[in-house]
Amino acid sequence: MGKVRSFFVCIFFFILVFFIQLLGSLATDQNLYSWYRTLDLPSYTPPSWVFAPVWTILYVSIALSGFLFWRRASSTKRTLTMVFWGSQLFFNALWSFTFFYFMQPLYGAIDIFITIFFVVGTIILGSKVSKTGSYILIPYLLWLFYAAAINVAIVRLN
Repeated sequence: MGKVRSFFVCIFFFILVFFIQLLGSLATDQNLYSWYRTLDLPSYTPPSWVFAPVWTILYVSIALSGFLFWRRASSTKRTLTMVFWGSQLFFNALWSFTFFYFMQPLYGAIDIFITIFFVVGTIILGSKVSKTGSYILIPYLLWLFYAAAINVAIVRLN
């Protein structure tokens, strides 16, 4: 693959992932300062200012992993990895809508576990396509487990 084409494909992955981030932000902002502030939160919920920098770093890693998987030679393993990668991205975006926009923490919890399933699948399948692409998703997976614990606690507390 040519360097120019590779560069533009990489840019595409970053635009795609940050578009998903933008959609999530729009859904979140709808009820972040009204409904969310009324919820009982677990003591281990981080301060609000933590989320933007953490998610920015995680979205960079998601975009980079997608690019690293995509740039490998076409194969069934690569295709399946990309299906899982795209699915986790879809459910990642859907969480903001289920939790914040529709104010449904239970559905958000279900969604986050589906997202975890697809991230784990992406890491496992992707390790046969690009080990680096898989490894850089591990912090994202760890954050999702943490976020799931918060989400489940919110369901239980409210």
